[in-house]
Amino acid sequence: MSSRRAQGTVHAPVQRQDGTWSCRIRYPAADGRRLTDYAQAASKGEALRLAQMLLARRLREEEEVRAGVRLTTAGPAPTLEELAVRCSREYLPTRQAPAQRIRTLALLRRWWVPPLGATPITHVDVSSIRRTLAAMRERGRSAATCNRALSALAVVVEFARELGVIATNPIRGARLAQSEGRKVPRYLHADEAARLIAAAEWPWQALFAMAIYTGMRFGELAALRWRDVDLERGLIHVRASNRADRPKSGHERTVGVPAELRPLIVAHAQRATAVRPEHLVFVGRRQGGRRPDPTADQVSIPRKALQRALEAAGIDQPITMHCLRHTFATLLLDAGASQRHVQDALGHSSLAMTSRYVHVTGARPEIRLERKPDPDPEST
Repeated sequence: MSSRRAQGTVHAPVQRQDGTWSCRIRYPAADGRRLTDYAQAASKGEALRLAQMLLARRLREEEEVRAGVRLTTAGPAPTLEELAVRCSREYLPTRQAPAQRIRTLALLRRWWVPPLGATPITHVDVSSIRRTLAAMRERGRSAATCNRALSALAVVVEFARELGVIATNPIRGARLAQSEGRKVPRYLHADEAARLIAAAEWPWQALFAMAIYTGMRFGELAALRWRDVDLERGLIHVRASNRADRPKSGHERTVGVPAELRPLIVAHAQRATAVRPEHLVFVGRRQGGRRPDPTADQVSIPRKALQRALEAAGIDQPITMHCLRHTFATLLLDAGASQRHVQDALGHSSLAMTSRYVHVTGARPEIRLERKPDPDPEST
């Protein structure tokens, strides 16, 4: 059963194996050929309604081609990979920050281009999206990773919809993967943190200590300059990250320098070749034996140095640089700090991000951290 509308045809909706409905349309192109397109929806009635809207749009577009108002629309629909390339050039630069664009493109290249890159965008439907997500889960990817990948695909699909290549967004029918719940962050106990710092080599000792005693992200430590370290007042101004001219949260902040950390920073400065305000606190190495530029060569994540320090300290845990930030948050809460204070110190955009540390239980030695008192509510 089908219905004709202004020389176009809307076929009866067909239910797919995944439970969704697909409705096919046929319409004449400006060059005389008859073209096919599809509309998908969760219900039969919605699929029919969308197909009728799609047919009206396609007929209007072909009429504009005949009138010379629009370039030809005839021909096969672009593939997912072709649209992703156009999206990266025409769509993403005006909608995402540079770092976010890099992450979006990386997710597209890794998870969507291999299985669906050669598929016309009109054939990327709920079923194919769900199959890709299921394959990701079978490979051990977390629900959070699947959701990030789906969000990256959504950008390309929305770009295609705005171009008029597709009428509906199939991602609306593909449910996000269910989260297993936020995992408890890995961290070090106070005595383990002290052993790790003592066992670390120069210049990593100061880097690890600053991560543990200030809670700064690695990117913030990599971008830290001596002009932002105020040992006289015991403060560090967090102004940038290694990927942007601002921290990840988008806001600058100030963190305190505990008494235990101060001598390590001083010793680090004494061993540095030169210390000028514009110099990076932690300078990376240049390839080929060239002398590093202390104003531009940022340090990379020292995974091997951290692993050596963990082994020397007798710590048999899969600890990363970000775990040192978790250590700061967890031990600071144990020392009696409020969630609001820890949120400010970590630079979290919401209290919900900080609250996950509250669920970490168990008696641990108190970490010796000097911190500013929480602001008086009557003075705000």
